[in-house]
Amino acid sequence: MTRLGTRLPEGTPPNPGLFSADLGEDWVVPREAIRYLVAQRTSEGAIMTAYGPSGAIVGERYAGSLDELTALLDAAAQRGIAETPRPIPDDAPSALAWLDGRTC
Repeated sequence: MTRLGTRLPEGTPPNPGLFSADLGEDWVVPREAIRYLVAQRTSEGAIMTAYGPSGAIVGERYAGSLDELTALLDAAAQRGIAETPRPIPDDAPSALAWLDGRTC
C-alpha cells in the first residue's frame, strides 16, 4: 500500500480537532473546510494532503513514515471525525473520486 485516504463530513471546519496545536512546521494549517485526507509514501517518508470540497489542496503534513500518518487517520476515525481510512489502489486515476465511490 502506498496511498491511504479518508473523507471528513461535509463542512468540516479547517482544524477539526484532528491535529494537536503543537504541529511545528510539519503541518500547513488548512484555511478552508477539509473534505478529504490522502496519505502516501514519499522517498523521504510520507505526506498527508488535505483537500477541500472542490478538490483543491488546503493543507499538508509531513511525517517520517506512512505508519505515523495511518495512526493519525485511524485515531480520527475512532473519534468519529473521519470515515475509516481505506487503501487507495495504485491504479485509481483519482484518489478523491475513488474515495467518493466514483471510477472517473
